[in-house]
Amino acid sequence: MFFSTKATEKSERSDGVVSPWLYPTMLGLGFYGGFMQLGIDFLFIFALRHLLTKNIAQVNAYKTLIVALYTLPTILIFAWMGQVHWRLGLVIAMGGMIGARLATGLTMSRRGELWVKVMMAIIILLMAAKLWG
Repeated sequence: MFFSTKATEKSERSDGVVSPWLYPTMLGLGFYGGFMQLGIDFLFIFALRHLLTKNIAQVNAYKTLIVALYTLPTILIFAWMGQVHWRLGLVIAMGGMIGARLATGLTMSRRGELWVKVMMAIIILLMAAKLWG
C-alpha cells in the first residue's frame, strides 16, 4: 500500500463500503472538469472522500491522478494551437510543485486531515468572495 503511516490509518473510514454513487458521480465530475475545470479539485476531494472508504491523503492522491490524466491532453491541444504562455505556465507549475511538497508534509502529519479541511474552507470562502465581489 502506498500510504502506511499511522496518521493515514487512523482516519480511515470504518464501514469499508464503497458507495454505488461513485461511478455516476465520477462521470458527472469528469464532464464538468473537462468543460469548466473551475474548482474541480475541491469537488473531487469532496466526492471521493464521501464515496470511497479512503482517508484524505489517499483521496488527494486519487484526485491528483485523475486531474492529471485529463489535464495533459488539454495542455497538448492548447500547445498545438499555440495558446500556451509557457513562461507563466512554468512559474505556476513551480509554485504548484512547491505547494504540493509543503502540503504533503502537512497532510501526512498527525493532524493532517484537519489542516486540509481548514485550508479547503478558507480557499473556498476566498474564491466565493472573489466571484461574488
